[in-house]
Order: sequence, then C-alpha cells, then structure tokens
Amino acid sequence: MPIDLTDRIQLFRQAGQQLADASSPEDVATLLRVWVTYPLPADAEAIPGTTGGEALERYRVTPASPSITALVSTDIPAAETWDHPVTHLDAATVDLRLISFFDWEVSAPRPFQYLRARIIRADDPVLTGRDALLEAADCRVEYLD
Repeated sequence: MPIDLTDRIQLFRQAGQQLADASSPEDVATLLRVWVTYPLPADAEAIPGTTGGEALERYRVTPASPSITALVSTDIPAAETWDHPVTHLDAATVDLRLISFFDWEVSAPRPFQYLRARIIRADDPVLTGRDALLEAADCRVEYLD
C-alpha cells in the first residue's frame, strides 16, 4: 500500500522558506530525513534536496487535478532547457517518478516551488523519458512500498 508523503512535503517546503540558510545541503538533507522520509522503510532512497538526475522508482508523483501545467525538458537526458511545446500533462495517462525538488532561486530562503519528475509513461510517447517541472503545491507524492 502506498505511503502518502504529500502533507510532509508541504511541511518541508514551508520550513525551507523559513530557514535562514536553506541553501545548506546539510539543512535540506536533515529536513528531508526528519519530515518527509521518517515514515518510510529504512532502505528507502533519500530524496535529493535540489539536485539529482535519476528517477526514484518508488516515489510516484501524481497531479492533484485531471490536468497539470508542466515545464517539460527539451532534451533527453534533460539539459536544463524547459521549453518543450507540451505544457500540460493528463493525470490519467501520465506516470511520473520523483527526481528532486527544484528551484530557480539558489539563495535562501528557498521556496522549493517545483518537483522535478521523470515521465515514465505518457499518452504521447514523445514525452516518455523527459523530465518535467511541476508545481509542488499541485501534486501528490506517494512512496510505493
């Protein structure tokens, strides 16, 4: 049965905005470990704070509404260019896996506005394998046990 991490991720985001030095990797890792991954099995992969390149297979990202606005990578693998012409993903036909949190802002406090996710499956096969940036507030995140 999946473990819903959505509320914990929202708490993490709020705390990150309040930290005086949220850009410190140690602070981010501590917050993630304490607030987000605490209820998970001991062998659960850690969620990278703001970097990461591999999709975390057991962390499913689901849009909270039937369609979600997304910034989709132009390249595979993603090269930090987010101008693919597709800008909406259909929740019923897309399978997303979490990669990390993402921010345009690199100084503290950080809003952790986006989740970076890999598109594992989509109704449009051109999207499969691409990364997408999704508003964290518009997503649910589950750990698949």
